[in-house]
Amino acid sequence: GDLPIQATGFLVCGLKIRGSSLLFTTEGLHRLQYLGPPTVYGSEHIANGCGIISQHAKVGVGAAAYWMGRGGFWTYAGYIEQIPCEIADDVFSNINETYRSLCWCEYDPTYGEVWFYYPRGSATSCSHAAIYSTRERHWNHTPMARVAGFGPDVFGWPLRVTSAGALLKHEYGWAYDSEVRKLVSGPIQLGNGGRVVYLDEIWPDEKTQGDCDVYLYVREQPQATETTLGPYTAVDRMGIMTTARQIRFELRMASGKTDARIGDWRGILKSRGRY
Repeated sequence: GDLPIQATGFLVCGLKIRGSSLLFTTEGLHRLQYLGPPTVYGSEHIANGCGIISQHAKVGVGAAAYWMGRGGFWTYAGYIEQIPCEIADDVFSNINETYRSLCWCEYDPTYGEVWFYYPRGSATSCSHAAIYSTRERHWNHTPMARVAGFGPDVFGWPLRVTSAGALLKHEYGWAYDSEVRKLVSGPIQLGNGGRVVYLDEIWPDEKTQGDCDVYLYVREQPQATETTLGPYTAVDRMGIMTTARQIRFELRMASGKTDARIGDWRGILKSRGRY
């Protein structure tokens, strides 16, 4: 037999999670229910406005589901919720809509992360990944040209495939090539950004002092060109003494072969008025 789904849009894919089977359309989400004879199955409409972006842009984690929509990221664990994402505007403003059907995602149980891969800019295959930590509820973003892959269940480490067809081990050894490993903050401002910030000094917090170099990006207005300050070596208290309305921090690993462990960094910031 068949089961009509009363929904707008088109049926895209399905996903089985613990206790439920989900049906994704281009516009919303439905849940498949076992009813018993004679109809056997029925469907329940969960929500609209949360349609999935592509067939493979979803993953199940226990009784929860995570997926990438047309303008945001979503989760379902008995109820539906849009995941707060501070990088969503950057992701969806730069995604290559022509190739959005190639978007896919996977779950890394080692770190509790969901990786959403998508084609960015002029890329014709997935070139970047937005990474959501389900344990710590924060986001990361990185260039990562991978078109398919699966987790460490079988071989003990994740395997992912490049557009050239190469099968690569991930989370295996330490090979950074020529990439600069770094952590970048969002803009820091006082209140709504109308006041000028005076940054006096920064106190580093690292497992080994000096493993990171510090760069600052400052500007007077949100649309103004940023000025780069640094690098400062984080071996001790750093006297900065600069003013701006917006300040961003960047921590770069000083060595290409040594990992750094970062704690709670502290800075002394003061208001210098509205001039």
